Amino acid sequence: DRAMYWLDEMAARGVQPTVTSYSTIMDSLVKNADVTAVEKWLARMADAGIEADDVSYNMLLGAYCKTGDAESAKVLYEQMRSHGVTPTPMFFNMLINIHARKGDVKGAAEWLSEMRSCGVQPDQVTFNTSVKAFRRSSNVAGTEVILQELQAAGFTLSTTLYHSMITSCVRSHCIDKAELWLNQMAKNGMADAPSYCSVIAACANAGDLKKAGDWLERMEAAGLNGTAFAYNSSVQAFAKSGDADSAEKILQRGEVSGLDISSPTYNALISAWSKEGNADRAEYWLKKSVEGAKADVASFTAVIHACAKASDLPRAEALLEQMEQWGIPANVVTFNSVINACARCGEAA
Repeated sequence: DRAMYWLDEMAARGVQPTVTSYSTIMDSLVKNADVTAVEKWLARMADAGIEADDVSYNMLLGAYCKTGDAESAKVLYEQMRSHGVTPTPMFFNMLINIHARKGDVKGAAEWLSEMRSCGVQPDQVTFNTSVKAFRRSSNVAGTEVILQELQAAGFTLSTTLYHSMITSCVRSHCIDKAELWLNQMAKNGMADAPSYCSVIAACANAGDLKKAGDWLERMEAAGLNGTAFAYNSSVQAFAKSGDADSAEKILQRGEVSGLDISSPTYNALISAWSKEGNADRAEYWLKKSVEGAKADVASFTAVIHACAKASDLPRAEALLEQMEQWGIPANVVTFNSVINACARCGEAA
């Protein structure tokens, strides 16, 4: 151990080693993620009667941060405090980061609170690290605690932060809380399209069509352009519920906004009209999907099925021919729908 040799040599020549003498060694070991060796050198420094400073503790904590060792980090903090060394913002930021990387919002919030109780002022890194915690978590209650701690520390909640909170609520299926945060954003004049769209899609996917429709209207009234995802989710949800008329109106608004309407969305609306027996509306949207190169076998089959229910054999056969012209091969369901039309029209003899 050459480093130890020279430390002994320093002492033998009457030169007292300093914190820097040990920190230089520890810094190199931290970079190699050799946590055990860093711990050993911190102990050697103490044995030599040299008090570790905040830099030394930061180095060892950096090693714990790399390995995600929250328990050892806590012990180090207690050791540091017992020796009268005041933690720096960097030290607390690393403590928070250990928990943030795991999405442990409760642990991150506890260190934020401890940081404030020690009179250490959080900085922008503290803010960014804390935000990372709840972006990776589905713990809504813990996330709210972090936001409260950030507000208590004097940070202003940004649009991005609100959106992250809404995303956390949606991920946890806490739609009511997501709506509360969106209402707060709107009240503060900060509501943006992505936040509206997250809530709209969540309501639609949960089958709460009234809320999905209401939020969509509020977003449009605010002059915001929604995402294709929000409109596609809403159309599909309304179509699935059997409300083809509402689904159609939403899809039309999406088209006016220039959004990319997906094949499943067109198919959902076509299927909804087909189930209502409205072959005209079903075929209208089939043509729209063909124009947008979004039509597939499911699109045509749904309309052919509507024609069969209406006993309109010529129309069903014409659509089958169109499929071939578009290079879309019919499947067994398609042919069965045409055969059904034949049977209904008395062409089965």
